[in-house]
Amino acid sequence: MKTSYAKILALVAILAQCEAGAPQEACGTAEMADILFLVEESWSIGENGFRLVKDFIYHVVQTFKNAVLGKAGVRLGVVLYGDKPRISIDLTDYITIEEVLVTIRDLSFKGGHGKTRDAFAFLADVVIHAGMFREDAAKVVILITDGNSLDSIDGPAGTVRDQGVTVFAVGVKNADKKRLSKVASDPAEEHVLHVGDFHLLGGLSAKLSRRLCFAASEPPRPVKQTAQGPEGFEKTYRPEATEKIYRPEGLEKAYRSEQNFGTTRA
Repeated sequence: MKTSYAKILALVAILAQCEAGAPQEACGTAEMADILFLVEESWSIGENGFRLVKDFIYHVVQTFKNAVLGKAGVRLGVVLYGDKPRISIDLTDYITIEEVLVTIRDLSFKGGHGKTRDAFAFLADVVIHAGMFREDAAKVVILITDGNSLDSIDGPAGTVRDQGVTVFAVGVKNADKKRLSKVASDPAEEHVLHVGDFHLLGGLSAKLSRRLCFAASEPPRPVKQTAQGPEGFEKTYRPEATEKIYRPEGLEKAYRSEQNFGTTRA
């Protein structure tokens, strides 16, 4: 019986990988969108899991192969986080899908403890507050996590959503679906996806791609007014928790927001 069950699991994993390798349906309706993948790289995910996550992101990004990229269209970015968040692909780095895809393949794994709360606080205080998202673009964040550090995340995640950001939550393995629902935008059934293992992520790529295309094609969501200060933010992230971001071509000139926020490029 154990052998039979193992064979079934192996077959499911193979089918998921085959589906991930299938040509992705192109999104033809997204015009102005800022799309940021927020990806956990903790020790619990490991290098093998991280490689499968990169494959998953690669296939989802292919959805925008026919879209206009850059300041006049769709912009794609990746923030990795373990103990500290780091911007690995800035929204302003690349203007061709080929460049983005190559860089996704080259993302490096550093490990850490997967502090998801700090990652969302980083988005709120550094990415959004610094104006990295465009006001006239649809704004989307895709969290990918194994869910080992989702405690006390409601506040920072809510702050991000209140700034007009659509949040998708992709959980793997032990990720708690109820906690993922508190992170993601409403309705949860449209914005929360879950699989039991990293090898099964490929089976979600088509579903997430369709939903992501829809979210990226919508007009910008309204910003909710809060009582947390003149700009609607209660700063929760400590800038000293990350280093600085530098352009990928190695220029010494830092990103424009560096003067106010210390962040990491890797």
